[in-house]
Amino acid sequence: MSKPNEFILDALAMIVSNSTSAQPETVSSSDLLAMVEAHTIDKFRIFSKLPLELRMDIWECVLPESRVVTIEQSRRRHVVAEQDRAVTIPTELLHTNQESRSVALKVYEAFQGGWERGPVYFDFKKDVLCTRDFSAYNPIGLGPGSLLDAEGMREWQTKLQHLRLTNWDVLASDYGILQDMNYLQSIELEVSRFLIVVRSGNWERAKALTLACMTSKVAEEWRGPKDKVPTVTLLHCICISQ
Repeated sequence: MSKPNEFILDALAMIVSNSTSAQPETVSSSDLLAMVEAHTIDKFRIFSKLPLELRMDIWECVLPESRVVTIEQSRRRHVVAEQDRAVTIPTELLHTNQESRSVALKVYEAFQGGWERGPVYFDFKKDVLCTRDFSAYNPIGLGPGSLLDAEGMREWQTKLQHLRLTNWDVLASDYGILQDMNYLQSIELEVSRFLIVVRSGNWERAKALTLACMTSKVAEEWRGPKDKVPTVTLLHCICISQ
């Protein structure tokens, strides 16, 4: 969640402190910030009486930071976040009231089809799409081709900016996982379940070589502007001695 700027907090503090109640309550900007962070804005009784522009600024301040939206494979279809519907709804603002929902929908796009317990709401500027189950990535049946052709996924591809892969081997395949992802800015390779076996003392070198290899592969497979090749990052890379 982004923090409200000082101007908004000071304005709120002044409005609350100068309220027309019999015993005006003095409220500091730090108190208001704590109230917002604790999601107790419902205790702020005169919120609905604030100017519309100020209310809209407050709603924007409590939008969440970036999150990771995980795709799992199921027998029937692609499942988001292990069938946990709560993760598909990124913020309470989507169902607080009409005003807050209008603010949230300026940031989050809803995708209806192809998902278990959808729709899925996604912020393409900040959120990361993670493909978790690569045991399904094979040329027969549920390979990456079927994932990318799944209902709604093509639209994700053309807008996606941040991608996380849990098996870096997919980048070394001919599956074309980066196909049509022309706006992609970053790729995170989560290899915590895969070990790089090296001689003792060469762990950092092994990680550097792995990263260089994957960066080269991404540049080779990239179909977008050549001056905007996505950055590649290794997450939780584990090495063991041979």
